[in-house]
Amino acid sequence: AAQRGMQALTAQQADTQQQLSGVVEELNTMRVFLGKDYKGSERLLTAVTDDQNKIKAWLESFKMDAYFARFVRSGVDNLLILKLLSMDNLESIGVDKLGHRVQMLHEIAKLNQQTE
Repeated sequence: AAQRGMQALTAQQADTQQQLSGVVEELNTMRVFLGKDYKGSERLLTAVTDDQNKIKAWLESFKMDAYFARFVRSGVDNLLILKLLSMDNLESIGVDKLGHRVQMLHEIAKLNQQTE
């Protein structure tokens, strides 16, 4: 029983490590894609920046500004990153309700159409 427990724990650790590697890879991809516009972990969350105000205004435009802190905490602090979000990304930053994620993806699609 103890050996099975250890095997389960080892498998769980491997799964967690794989998930972490995926997140790191995604962040590195964003850093490469955004170049000098990347403002991820290097930025301290002390004051709300102009970019963050744009995110907040965007969320307010469809009454979802309660999620603002979750976006900033997750490094979604400018429109370039916002426009790259997927359903899974929204769920991982704490948008738990499916309807809210669908609405946000719709609003993201509208943003992407405006800039094309």
